[in-house]
Amino acid sequence: MKDVVEYWKTKFDWRKQESILNTYPHYKTKISGLDVHFVHHKAELKEGQKELAIMMVHGWPGSFYEFYPAIPRFISASTDEYAFSIICPSIPGFGLSEAPHKPGFDTFAAARVLAKLMDRLGYQSYYLQGGDWGSAITSALAIMNPSQIRGLHLNIFSTTIVYSPFEYIQAKLFFPEKEQKKIFPVKDFFFNVLTESGYFHLQVTRPHSVGLALNDSPAGLAAYILEKFAMWSGCQTTDTAMCLESSFSKDDLLTNVMIYWATHSITSSIRLYYEDMHSPNVQIVGRIPITVPTGIADFPHELFRVPAPFAYTRFVDIVQFSEMPRGGHFAAFEEPQLFANDVIKFIEKVEKRISLQKAEAISKLQS
Repeated sequence: MKDVVEYWKTKFDWRKQESILNTYPHYKTKISGLDVHFVHHKAELKEGQKELAIMMVHGWPGSFYEFYPAIPRFISASTDEYAFSIICPSIPGFGLSEAPHKPGFDTFAAARVLAKLMDRLGYQSYYLQGGDWGSAITSALAIMNPSQIRGLHLNIFSTTIVYSPFEYIQAKLFFPEKEQKKIFPVKDFFFNVLTESGYFHLQVTRPHSVGLALNDSPAGLAAYILEKFAMWSGCQTTDTAMCLESSFSKDDLLTNVMIYWATHSITSSIRLYYEDMHSPNVQIVGRIPITVPTGIADFPHELFRVPAPFAYTRFVDIVQFSEMPRGGHFAAFEEPQLFANDVIKFIEKVEKRISLQKAEAISKLQS
């Protein structure tokens, strides 16, 4: 942290980072009484091309900036058939989006806001991508508006990390060894849960107390956020500082921190933990199967990995389940090429299936 703070004070060029942030157009619109910020790259369509919109939703302690390394890869992946439009909103209470003024703003409420955003932008059919809170929000949106969602891609999927005795027996008897390793030995699994979930318990119960402390110290805020980038990218198994900087640059890490610091949004961002864990919606939504075409990218350094067979209990139509060769929780930020390629591959599969279904429907009508 001494090195980070010294770099921040003497070498970090915020004006340069501002120009990078302005690579893509930024907008705000008022939805449900809140100013909602979003980045919007609108595809310039050539003759014969169709527009494929994808909304990518960040989590905590990330931001819309997480997707910046991946966006150029989507733009360059345009074909003669289609081109990508990219929408990256800031969750209300995070960074440049206004914080909710009333209690009860959970992930389901956030999904309603983002659904209205896409309607306002004129997208009646689109793809979703999410990790962390973005996974929970996009999953809720897929439940709310399945007819509008062409496909849902996740780099972490929402499910319990505490299983019933029957599920443990099922996993031990029937799952492949590589899937068993995600939750066995049970002692090691629970030790990891206890070790890495202290922040979660704090933010679920006392978000305002920790938020006040973090808002009072830029170094404290950076330490709190960067520790998550280190631990959730596999650095708990190696030299933390070297590992962190092999995955992310100081400029990128500090730009993400600055988005929280300049807006004083750390308290409102971590309050989402409190609201979601105290919300009756979460218990209901978590039990509803998701029927839209789904792609899952399983990154090896994700904080808590879930055996693939358990994913099928919630996601009815898994089109693609990818075992990623490297990377962790902040997938788009850490491994933008792998991340973008997997999302694009998933979309190509879904689009091919949609085309075949249309062709079959036309054939039936003609016959």
